[in-house]
Amino acid sequence: MNRQCEILVKSANETVAVCIDKQNRDEIISYVSQSENHLKNFKLIIQLILEGGCNSDWYYKASENGKFPDVMTMNIMLGRSSGKIYCKEQTINGQNVVVLTEIHEKSKNRTKQTNSTIEKITSYEYEIG
Repeated sequence: MNRQCEILVKSANETVAVCIDKQNRDEIISYVSQSENHLKNFKLIIQLILEGGCNSDWYYKASENGKFPDVMTMNIMLGRSSGKIYCKEQTINGQNVVVLTEIHEKSKNRTKQTNSTIEKITSYEYEIG
Protein backbone atom coordinates (compact mmCIF):
# COMPACT_ATOMS: atom_id res chain seq x y z
CA MET A 1 0.00 0.00 0.00
CA ASN A 2 1.58 3.28 -1.11
CA ARG A 3 1.58 6.14 1.39
CA GLN A 4 3.11 9.59 1.61
CA CYS A 5 5.44 10.85 4.32
CA GLU A 6 7.30 14.06 4.98
CA ILE A 7 10.76 14.54 6.45
CA LEU A 8 10.94 15.82 10.03
CA VAL A 9 14.72 15.75 10.39
CA LYS A 10 17.84 14.25 8.81
CA SER A 11 21.12 13.12 10.37
CA ALA A 12 24.11 15.44 9.96
CA ASN A 13 25.54 13.25 7.18
CA GLU A 14 22.04 12.84 5.65
CA THR A 15 22.20 9.02 5.69
CA VAL A 16 19.21 8.72 8.02
CA ALA A 17 15.92 10.60 7.92
CA VAL A 18 13.04 10.56 10.36
CA CYS A 19 9.72 11.12 8.60
CA ILE A 20 6.07 11.21 9.53
CA ASP A 21 3.08 9.62 7.81
CA LYS A 22 1.08 12.47 6.24
CA GLN A 23 -2.27 10.80 6.91
CA ASN A 24 -1.57 10.37 10.65
CA ARG A 25 0.60 13.47 11.14
CA ASP A 26 -1.81 15.50 13.29
CA GLU A 27 -2.55 12.62 15.65
CA ILE A 28 1.16 11.82 16.10
CA ILE A 29 2.14 15.48 16.65
CA SER A 30 -0.68 15.88 19.16
CA TYR A 31 0.48 12.77 21.04
CA VAL A 32 4.14 13.80 21.34
CA SER A 33 3.15 17.38 22.24
CA GLN A 34 0.75 16.49 25.06
CA SER A 35 3.33 17.22 27.78
CA GLU A 36 6.87 18.50 28.23
CA ASN A 37 8.02 15.00 29.18
CA HIS A 38 6.51 13.45 26.04
CA LEU A 39 8.20 16.03 23.84
CA LYS A 40 11.54 15.78 25.66
CA ASN A 41 11.62 11.99 25.41
CA PHE A 42 10.47 12.08 21.78
CA LYS A 43 13.35 14.40 20.89
CA LEU A 44 15.78 12.13 22.76
CA ILE A 45 14.62 9.05 20.83
CA ILE A 46 14.82 10.91 17.51
CA GLN A 47 18.39 11.95 18.30
CA LEU A 48 19.31 8.35 19.18
CA ILE A 49 17.84 7.14 15.88
CA LEU A 50 19.75 9.77 13.89
CA GLU A 51 23.01 8.84 15.63
CA GLY A 52 22.42 5.12 15.07
CA GLY A 53 22.60 4.24 18.76
CA CYS A 54 19.11 3.22 19.82
CA ASN A 55 18.20 2.16 23.32
CA SER A 56 16.07 -0.99 23.44
CA ASP A 57 13.86 0.51 26.16
CA TRP A 58 12.87 3.45 23.96
CA TYR A 59 12.94 2.03 20.41
CA TYR A 60 12.68 -1.67 19.64
CA LYS A 61 11.28 -4.27 17.23
CA ALA A 62 7.49 -4.39 17.43
CA SER A 63 7.43 -8.16 16.97
CA GLU A 64 9.51 -10.33 19.29
CA ASN A 65 9.40 -13.33 16.96
CA GLY A 66 10.98 -11.46 14.03
CA LYS A 67 7.90 -11.84 11.86
CA PHE A 68 7.80 -8.10 11.07
CA PRO A 69 11.45 -6.95 11.05
CA ASP A 70 10.78 -3.52 9.55
CA VAL A 71 8.26 -2.33 12.17
CA MET A 72 9.58 -0.73 15.34
CA THR A 73 7.95 0.56 18.52
CA MET A 74 8.81 3.95 19.98
CA ASN A 75 8.00 3.91 23.70
CA ILE A 76 8.04 7.57 24.69
CA MET A 77 7.03 7.31 28.35
CA LEU A 78 8.48 3.91 29.37
CA GLY A 79 5.32 2.44 30.89
CA ARG A 80 3.84 5.63 32.31
CA SER A 81 1.69 6.18 29.26
CA SER A 82 -0.52 3.74 27.43
CA GLY A 83 0.39 4.91 23.93
CA LYS A 84 3.31 4.07 21.69
CA ILE A 85 4.25 5.10 18.18
CA TYR A 86 4.77 2.40 15.56
CA CYS A 87 7.47 3.17 13.02
CA LYS A 88 8.31 1.64 9.65
CA GLU A 89 11.96 1.36 8.65
CA GLN A 90 12.72 1.33 4.95
CA THR A 91 15.14 2.65 2.36
CA ILE A 92 13.95 5.44 0.09
CA ASN A 93 16.24 6.67 -2.68
CA GLY A 94 19.24 5.06 -0.95
CA GLN A 95 18.53 6.75 2.39
CA ASN A 96 17.60 4.89 5.58
CA VAL A 97 14.23 6.23 6.65
CA VAL A 98 12.25 5.79 9.86
CA VAL A 99 8.62 6.76 9.32
CA LEU A 100 6.42 7.50 12.32
CA THR A 101 3.29 5.68 11.17
CA GLU A 102 0.62 5.31 13.85
CA ILE A 103 -0.19 5.76 17.50
CA HIS A 104 -0.96 2.51 19.28
CA GLU A 105 -3.14 2.68 22.37
CA LYS A 106 -3.34 -0.20 24.81
CA SER A 107 -6.60 -2.12 24.78
CA LYS A 108 -8.12 -5.27 26.20
CA ASN A 109 -7.67 -7.04 22.86
CA ARG A 110 -4.04 -6.02 22.76
CA THR A 111 -2.55 -9.06 21.04
CA LYS A 112 -5.08 -9.23 18.20
CA GLN A 113 -5.10 -5.46 17.73
CA THR A 114 -1.31 -5.20 17.92
CA ASN A 115 -0.71 -7.97 15.37
CA SER A 116 -3.30 -6.50 13.02
CA THR A 117 -1.75 -3.02 13.27
CA ILE A 118 1.80 -4.30 12.77
CA GLU A 119 0.76 -6.42 9.81
CA LYS A 120 -0.95 -3.42 8.23
CA ILE A 121 2.13 -1.22 8.74
CA THR A 122 4.34 -3.87 7.14
CA SER A 123 2.34 -3.44 3.92
CA TYR A 124 3.03 0.30 3.76
CA GLU A 125 5.50 1.51 1.13
CA TYR A 126 6.36 5.14 1.68
CA GLU A 127 7.25 7.89 -0.74
CA ILE A 128 8.61 11.22 0.48
CA GLY A 129 6.44 14.02 -0.80
